[in-house]
Amino acid sequence: MTSGPSPEGVLELRQAAAALKRHSAPLPKRRRWLSGKRLAILLVVDLVVGSLAWHYLTEGHPTAVATTVESVGSDAAHNNWSAVYNSLCSSDRAQIAESDIASAGEGALLQLGGLHAVTVTHVTNTHVSLGPIPVPAAIVSGQLVPRIGPSSAYTVTVVREVSGWHVCLSAGGYSSAALGINVPLGDGQGPAL
Repeated sequence: MTSGPSPEGVLELRQAAAALKRHSAPLPKRRRWLSGKRLAILLVVDLVVGSLAWHYLTEGHPTAVATTVESVGSDAAHNNWSAVYNSLCSSDRAQIAESDIASAGEGALLQLGGLHAVTVTHVTNTHVSLGPIPVPAAIVSGQLVPRIGPSSAYTVTVVREVSGWHVCLSAGGYSSAALGINVPLGDGQGPAL
């Protein structure tokens, strides 16, 4: 009695395995997804998108700036001092409390004869230095329209921060003929600007 496969059977199995091995297709060479060409294309796309994003972030947007100023004026006219405070730049919010904005704003409204509306007639793009980095800014001019009495001219500086456009008194560049205020750009008292 034999145990295990016979020598003829082993030989047949080896021949069958060799025959199958000859007919199997060679394994395809695995290609790398990130080839040199794809890497170059990705870098070019990244540079173009980055350039467009940087241009958008550092360029003035007159409509957005005007909307910001008109919104602050509307909030002030309705005595919404919390919204006015939140519309100030971070440098202003670090230097003054919301209650101080409310009391100063109420005094200014009394001096103006109330505030019906704020109009924007001109937006001039500029930059304000925030340390070594120039920050996009705009000088806005227009008219304060009181509830009682004639309109008066004003200017104010608006600065672009990460969260959007904000009125920035600490940068300087604001004036109001009716309130007798004229602070040139760069003469604000902000430590960061």
